[in-house]
Amino acid sequence: MNSGRSARCGRGGPRRTSLAALLVLGVFWLIFGGPLPLYAAGAADAATAAGAAAEAPVGAPDPHHYLASLYFDGADGGRAEAYFPVQGSGVAGLDGARLFNESQDANGDGVVDPEDSLENVVPFALGPAVTGTGATALPARGPNDQRPAVYYHHSEVPRWPGWSVSQYWLYYAFNDWLNRHEHEWEAYLIYFYDGVPERVRLSAHGVYPGFAWREFADRGRVQAGTHLELSLIEGAHAFHPPADPLEDGLRLGWDGSWDLRQGVLAQPAPSLLPWQVLSNDAGLEAVAEPFDPRPLVYGFGDPFLGLPEAADPRPAPWADGWPVPAYPYDRIFSDVPGGAAYGRAIESLWGAGVVDGYLNGRQAEFRPEASLLRAQFAKIIVLSFGIAVDEQLSVPFSDLGEDDPADLYPHDYVAAAAQAGITRGTQPGLFSPWSPLTRAQAVTMVVRAVEAVRPDALYPPPLGYTGSLGLFDSTHSPQMLLAESNGLLAGLAEFGAAWDPWAPMSRAEAAQLIWTVRERLGQLATPSTPSF
Repeated sequence: MNSGRSARCGRGGPRRTSLAALLVLGVFWLIFGGPLPLYAAGAADAATAAGAAAEAPVGAPDPHHYLASLYFDGADGGRAEAYFPVQGSGVAGLDGARLFNESQDANGDGVVDPEDSLENVVPFALGPAVTGTGATALPARGPNDQRPAVYYHHSEVPRWPGWSVSQYWLYYAFNDWLNRHEHEWEAYLIYFYDGVPERVRLSAHGVYPGFAWREFADRGRVQAGTHLELSLIEGAHAFHPPADPLEDGLRLGWDGSWDLRQGVLAQPAPSLLPWQVLSNDAGLEAVAEPFDPRPLVYGFGDPFLGLPEAADPRPAPWADGWPVPAYPYDRIFSDVPGGAAYGRAIESLWGAGVVDGYLNGRQAEFRPEASLLRAQFAKIIVLSFGIAVDEQLSVPFSDLGEDDPADLYPHDYVAAAAQAGITRGTQPGLFSPWSPLTRAQAVTMVVRAVEAVRPDALYPPPLGYTGSLGLFDSTHSPQMLLAESNGLLAGLAEFGAAWDPWAPMSRAEAAQLIWTVRERLGQLATPSTPSF
């Protein structure tokens, strides 16, 4: 292994490596292998292996194998659960209709927009079909298939080697528990590690609390070994956690069986309602039906309350690469708990693809107190500030070792930082890439980077301003004064007269510094990786 070198993590994503290399380096896998890793020296080839694992295709489990049994409300609060999630819009003449509207001015206002969605708004009965008049003023929209249906997608978990996720999205065309708002998506997500179910996330009003698979198994909430039992709260508004009792209303089994329990149906239903799985995943043609993914937005308004659907358009689950929580646990990093110092900065930058961490077993660590190497911070600075980098750059320092033409790190990132005037090295012709980065060096590089890409963003300190640290060094004091007077150090909790500028900068401090600059200067450069 080449100590201190990173995976090539350019804007287009990580490069591939051989399966043999991946296996050999498995125990050293750096989490994610994505852009801008904050990692320790010696993890470079491991990062390459992790990147390859994230790209390699994984065999998707048969979606029917993990269908859940759903339990709905009974007579809670004087309401009887009589409605059921359906697979999508109903349009007359379309078999198994599941299209959204993109062309018809359903409400006659002269504009085709999310308010013209073609979902029925009738009290749906569990049964083969219903025809009704919708609240968006489109009469007789046609038959709507009442079979239980789910949109399915399986993929690897980005930047988490070994993990994959199956997403089951239920579409509710109408929910009458409290008001007549249309277009409700709910989802349950099953996370697999090496093909074994380990974690579950349940949607609940836009958030996805997570649970261990064993929590369901220990409470007897897994049927036939793979089928979860899930309860839906108040008209299918959200899922219960596994510790809550199962709902006492309608039950629909994973095998299509159903029973009323204390539920109520508006009309009789067949004895068996097999699930319809809709998926565009490759290789699932034999077990799932393809669906039309248009449109990418749908209305979320409450017509009953006078809120037009078009007033609140929301993306469909597949609109942006199935944007669900990209990690199996409630916290991204096990060592960055809720309320932790610099936690917001760390998690925000992770979500933007700016920082990564380490896999420790099956969970991730950020190691906030660990120090950074100068070479690592050069890469972070270059990509955070959108500095151009390529293999043709000439590095002005002689102590970076042999240049790998297949890897931008560290030579090309250091060269880009030097070319932009962000770094001048530690001595003539030397960069000291594997030395710990000091706080003073980090602040100086950040200030120079801001001046390089946004020359008018920083204001000179007031006349006579000495700041918290005074004139401690001819090179770094002016940059420290400029950073402090412009508020770039405001997020550093320990910054003050006792702050040692020559101490190594921790990973957490570096994340906070970068995050503060990005926030104050309008997200200087966001990497082209997905955000979740």
